[in-house]
Amino acid sequence: MPLDVDTMRALGRHLSPDPLTGEIEMSDIIQFITMNPDHPDVKKFFAETAGSDEKRKQDRIDAQTFDLSTLSVQPGTAWLISLEYSGLSTEKTIGVDKEELERLSREQPQHTFQLFCYIKEGPGTDGGDNFRTMEEFVGMPNSRQVESFIRVSMAKPITYFKPSIPNTLCFSFNLTQHQDALLPFLNSFPFPFNFIFEPAELSQRIKEKTFVHHEIRFKRYMKIAQELKDAGNTAYAQKNREEAIKAYAKAVAHLEKTMFAAAEGDERETEVKAMMAVCFANSSAARMIPGEGFDAAEAVKDAEAAIESDANYAKAYIRLSRAHEALGDAGQAQEAITRALRRPQLENHHGLVDHLISLQTEGKGIPQDRDSFQAWLQNLLVDDQVSRKRMQGIGGEWRMRCEKQKQQLHIDI
Repeated sequence: MPLDVDTMRALGRHLSPDPLTGEIEMSDIIQFITMNPDHPDVKKFFAETAGSDEKRKQDRIDAQTFDLSTLSVQPGTAWLISLEYSGLSTEKTIGVDKEELERLSREQPQHTFQLFCYIKEGPGTDGGDNFRTMEEFVGMPNSRQVESFIRVSMAKPITYFKPSIPNTLCFSFNLTQHQDALLPFLNSFPFPFNFIFEPAELSQRIKEKTFVHHEIRFKRYMKIAQELKDAGNTAYAQKNREEAIKAYAKAVAHLEKTMFAAAEGDERETEVKAMMAVCFANSSAARMIPGEGFDAAEAVKDAEAAIESDANYAKAYIRLSRAHEALGDAGQAQEAITRALRRPQLENHHGLVDHLISLQTEGKGIPQDRDSFQAWLQNLLVDDQVSRKRMQGIGGEWRMRCEKQKQQLHIDI
């Protein structure tokens, strides 16, 4: 997005450099924006983004009629046109009404891809992840769209760059299928312009090198996240709410960075999400430390985030239940636990069942005499309509305990 340099610098001032790269990374900026939507610098960012989106649309249109022969080839420069998978996505939901948002939420997500024009300005220049332009596509872009993207990169780059033609234009291996269709366009540029499509062998070597780099990066971020989580646990044990929450938040931030090095569905992603769930759940508990700063509402949010990270992490549901208890909502406190017990992986979890029974009996435990037990069970499963609905589908350990009590009290099963 072509944003004002001062705006990006203003956002960067609120962040610390990444401990591995020593730089303010885009993922850090995105997280700050997400966590602080009402911050003045974030509001300015959104205002400029809204305007820049419209400008980019017009730039893409203008680039198609731009006379590229008026541009000169810049000696010593090299650009890489790279196609990258960006994940599953639905249509944009910003600015749509409630009914449209509900419709979009029911649609199947689609595979999206991004084209980047990365730059290397000359010998000894650190191109890094700088890019002249970027565009996202639903589905793989076709040859016409790739050519259009190149035109935009040359004629209408983002704010920081001037229109120009590179000395060398490189294409990632996954764009080779467009080579024949692009040849007339690419051959129209004068000497010393040249282009190259990445060979399969080189692509494989780069993938292998990238994998090793990501593996090292993954392990380093996980180590940092573990240290921050441990620091949070220490602060929690000392009843230092503020430091605990801060440490857990930093741990989550580093865990989110590791996701870039973990393919969707692989063991590393599972490992990251499991630790993320623990950090969110611990943060929820920290917010419930008695005293000034006690915040059950935020504890609910953290517990929900833990469940979203790992739906089979039992302690997250207990944190959620206790937060609802603190807010005075006994019904939601029970619903948090039954929500967990409906999951096959958790239906026999003793801690969850203990907690639910405690809520259902006001801490007294399953009634021990025949009449009280029958009345309790009748109310839970039949008479109280809300409870009856809540307990639908609950089996496992909770049901076995009730059946065992029936046998002990000689009640017909």
